[in-house]
Amino acid sequence: MKPRVLFFVTEDWYFCTHRLCLARAVRNAGASVFVATRVTDHAKPILDEGFALLPLTLKRRGMHPVSEFAAILEVFRLYRQHQPDIVHHVALKPMLYGSVAAWLARVPAVVNAFPGLGSLFISEAWQSRLFRIILSPVLKWVFTLSPSRVIFQNGEDCEQLVATKMLPEKQTVVIRGVGVDVLQYQPRQEHDGPIVVLLASRMLWEKGIGEFVDAARLLSKWGVQAKCVLAGRIDAGNPNPIPERQLAEWHAEGVVEWWGHQDDMPTLLASAHIVVLPTYYGEGVPKVLLEAASCGK
Repeated sequence: MKPRVLFFVTEDWYFCTHRLCLARAVRNAGASVFVATRVTDHAKPILDEGFALLPLTLKRRGMHPVSEFAAILEVFRLYRQHQPDIVHHVALKPMLYGSVAAWLARVPAVVNAFPGLGSLFISEAWQSRLFRIILSPVLKWVFTLSPSRVIFQNGEDCEQLVATKMLPEKQTVVIRGVGVDVLQYQPRQEHDGPIVVLLASRMLWEKGIGEFVDAARLLSKWGVQAKCVLAGRIDAGNPNPIPERQLAEWHAEGVVEWWGHQDDMPTLLASAHIVVLPTYYGEGVPKVLLEAASCGK
């Protein structure tokens, strides 16, 4: 029988942008690939790859004890039914719930991947500080449940969790981002005309969007001929999204253009001369910067 590898990611679009290439490599190495995620509008690309799609009702921001306990049971039943040999959990909630479910279902091996510690670990709001106090012993417990490795994309994130004794250093691995397909992201001929400065990201305050708009205003004040562009979705599942109303006001003001979500990233990057991301979000190496570098920006 082929080994079974199951990816547990909260959102189908995130799987497609950040784990699809890895899943292809797993499939091409001879394994059967299962994808457990909340399905919105990216079912087709997952199914087109020949992966088994396992829809979940789990939501990133859910906190009600009854619904969250039901979510753990849902993942446990899924693991018990499909009996994966390896589960790959991406981000905090899949790591917490998936590790418990994997232990109950006796999954042989667990990979827990932090894309970054996220807003929860950088926010100084009292709710975030309280949640970190509660979360620390829970994380320490789930990391001991099953044979596992914990992947970080940021050395400081790894050092923080090791220093607070959430997990032993021997369980950790630090990588330099999820990587990009350099055959897909290649330099193209740049167009003539005004310089286009692009910030492509989820529309979150912590991504430095406000700072980007302030910088665009300064360029306009100084008479610099440049078009400053925001591209990306509004992430309603995040606790601190930028409202669509605010993005529309900036666009109407003429200081920046908001192009919304873009599926064709190579073409989007080809339209820009400069790509920036003034982020202070808790993350690893941002994928868009790897993509832009691969395109010669």
